[in-house]
Amino acid sequence: MKGVIARHAKTAPLVAALAILGPAAAFADTVPLPPPRPPEVTQPEPEPDKTGSPAAVPLPPPRPPELTQPEPQPDKPGDAAALPEEERACRDRLVQLGAQFTPLPAIDGPGTCGAPHPLQLKTLSSTVTVSGQPVVTCRLAEALATWSRDGLATAPPDKPIASVAVGTSYECRGRNHDAGAQLSEHAFANGVDIAGFTLKDGRGIPVGSDREPALQQALREAACKVFATVLGPGSPGHGEHWHFDMRQRRNDYRICQ
Repeated sequence: MKGVIARHAKTAPLVAALAILGPAAAFADTVPLPPPRPPEVTQPEPEPDKTGSPAAVPLPPPRPPELTQPEPQPDKPGDAAALPEEERACRDRLVQLGAQFTPLPAIDGPGTCGAPHPLQLKTLSSTVTVSGQPVVTCRLAEALATWSRDGLATAPPDKPIASVAVGTSYECRGRNHDAGAQLSEHAFANGVDIAGFTLKDGRGIPVGSDREPALQQALREAACKVFATVLGPGSPGHGEHWHFDMRQRRNDYRICQ
């Protein structure tokens, strides 16, 4: 009897433990597993390439064009940023006068001929165009546009001027085409020859002709108030055109012939 009691005492703790663990173990077997991870969340393993190495990680998409800053470009000849302040101010005034022009690269040579900031003049105002594609300095272009405003625009209402015909503008040569003479202002894009006009009705008026003499005289007098030099019919070598230039002389002396 004592042996039975002793065996019972030894097994009692084990039975008690099984009594406690038994339901928990059974409960664990009945708890459902969590659902599998959705495919869109699961990151696939990189596929090996032909060499057996993992495939390269894809690069991010290119930066949107509107966020990409362009590389700075060097200044080109005639760019406003590369011009002296005086030249920029002159071009601003020229635009205000209504003239249209195209900046050109610097003219360098031959010899001392040339111009650092030439323009190709297209119009003198919103109503007066220019033929001959004259290449001039801004200072001369401004004088031409001012002459258009104060002279050409004052033509009689029945004789409005639509276009100015330019003969010679830039040309590397001596005065009066004399190779041994001092360089002409044409050699610096600072002189221009006016060959004639065209009225709005299509009539042409060559300078020095017998057409509209009063109008020609009025326009010539208006030019003498603007240009440093005015030479025309009656002056040697200028029988069929007017020569205008902006040559600088001592005390701003002007010549009007």
